[in-house]
Amino acid sequence: MFQRVLVPTDLTDSTHSALALAVDLARRRFGSQITVLHAIARIPNLPDRELRDFYERLEHVARGRITNLLADIAGTDDVQITHRVVMGNPAARRGRVAAGQRQLQGQCDGTVLGAAAEDYALTGGHHV
Repeated sequence: MFQRVLVPTDLTDSTHSALALAVDLARRRFGSQITVLHAIARIPNLPDRELRDFYERLEHVARGRITNLLADIAGTDDVQITHRVVMGNPAARRGRVAAGQRQLQGQCDGTVLGAAAEDYALTGGHHV
């Protein structure tokens, strides 16, 4: 089974089933890790320094939402789960993750996508 599992999320409830599957897969191999990845879109044509507080609040809310999504999934205590919130174009980030699984340091053995994230990634960021 997988040692390192990546779960990109758009923070919607559709991510819940992807997270539950990732936990189930990770529990089958001792020492497995899950990384939950969320990308926050930057506002174009505005310097980041002007929006620093805004982006920090978005990151805080994203981490809280990830925690809430994981809260009722059985077995989360049995695996190491890391939250990673990054800045940038969510579609481009998810697309690179789905295509190359190289978004994070090192390579992931597997990627689990929820229905909404999968549609988003596979269509290059265009909702279908």
